[in-house]
Formats: sequence, C-alpha cells, structure tokens
Amino acid sequence: MMTLRARRGQVILRRVKPHDVSGSILLPPAAQELPQEAMVLTVGDDVADLQEGDRVLIEKWLGAAIRLGSEDLLILEDRFILGKFEEAPDLNAAYAEHPIFQAGRASAFAEIALHPDRFRLLPGPPE
Repeated sequence: MMTLRARRGQVILRRVKPHDVSGSILLPPAAQELPQEAMVLTVGDDVADLQEGDRVLIEKWLGAAIRLGSEDLLILEDRFILGKFEEAPDLNAAYAEHPIFQAGRASAFAEIALHPDRFRLLPGPPE
C-alpha cells in the first residue's frame, strides 16, 4: 500500500461530507457544493499548529485535488487553512465545581446574604 507524506508547509486533507438532511432535494455530485470542512491526514515538517485528526475550515476552491486509491484527497498549503475546530468547554462541569453550587442552592442564597458587596442585581425585564 502506498502512503503519501506532506511536504514542508503543506497539509494533506480529506473533505468531510455534509450531514444528510431528510426531506432535501438530491443533487448529482457535480452540482453539489464542495464542503469547506476537512480532516487533517498528514502535515508537513514546518506546520506546528496542526496535527493528524484535526478538523479544519478551508477555502472551497484552493488546493490540489488528487485520488489515492479510492480516496479523494486535497493537498493544501497551511496558510490557506481558515481555522481549526475545537471542542467547546463544558460550562456545566465548570459551574458544578464552584463551591457555591456544590453546597446547593441554600448555600448560594446564604453567600449572597452574607456578602452583598460581591454581587450586583441585574435589572429586571421592562414593564
């Protein structure tokens, strides 16, 4: 089996297919838009901020499209990658770790009553 290695400053990507939407109109492949989301397969030596498996946002019409075996791949310079998708932090977990929320609701009201200078009231809805 042949493998392909990215050269300096280049990235080899596989475009990620858009999700299926039920009830949508089916278009032939030639009429469908190219997805802008891609998965990084390999990175060149000079590419420091990307690694294998990252999901990135790319320009639609840039790069060299190639076929390796049965896979359609894209070779692109790293400077044409628009951004990298990252997992959003779990805010519920962060709130759960706060001491006020660990002790329960009664403790939160007690904290407000004991230290009113630490909290400010937000205005209510307009009447």
